[in-house]
Amino acid sequence: MNSKLELRTASSLKGGDFRELFRKNYIPITQFEKVLLSVTSCVEGLKNTTDTNSVACITELTSNRALKRLQILMKSTPDGRRITKNRPLIGSSRYSIKDLMTFPEHSLVRRYGEFLTTYNLEIDRVPVRYVNSEDLAYVLTRFRQIHDILHTAFELNIKVESEVTLKLFEFLHAGIPFGAIGAFMGLFITPILKVRPKEIFENQNKIHIYPSKSIQIHQDCDKYLNSLEITKKEILYPKQIVI
Repeated sequence: MNSKLELRTASSLKGGDFRELFRKNYIPITQFEKVLLSVTSCVEGLKNTTDTNSVACITELTSNRALKRLQILMKSTPDGRRITKNRPLIGSSRYSIKDLMTFPEHSLVRRYGEFLTTYNLEIDRVPVRYVNSEDLAYVLTRFRQIHDILHTAFELNIKVESEVTLKLFEFLHAGIPFGAIGAFMGLFITPILKVRPKEIFENQNKIHIYPSKSIQIHQDCDKYLNSLEITKKEILYPKQIVI
């Protein structure tokens, strides 16, 4: 099917596509403006935890060091080097949710489509605007675009406790500061926190996925989850939290 062909060849797209996207969305700001924007975004984020623009803004303004680390890790593996070179994008300009639903029932792609349909979500994510390096902006774009795929792979819904869990994982995995901020904020808005941070931190050397781990066409979503080698997944992702 044509839609499947498009998905399988998405990783071979040229980096020029992202360069155009970066130039279109990049907004240069001064150091003072960064501080001011960080403060206002934090305030707005606290007032409205569903404000994705504020969350995206805080992430972009606080993740420079983490993005450099991720870029180095990605370039240390063949898959990572291919991804950073070709800069594949996940978005509605590549394929639609309808395309995703044409895949086998238990495939990761099909479940991703079901996740987006169930919660009335879009494939497109908020574009990176305040990261002044094109290379680092792509790393954050990739990180942002696989967020809902991780929801799918780990069978997490979009309730607050699920988002807190995933934010904590993203912090441990990628070092993105807002992951820790988001998890901390979640303590105040989640009635019962179903994650035990102490056990996670004590075993964080076992909780590791390379940033370049391919998330492409997997025939069996459950086998893909097992391939991530998360030995403490029963702590990170309680069985009660499912799609």
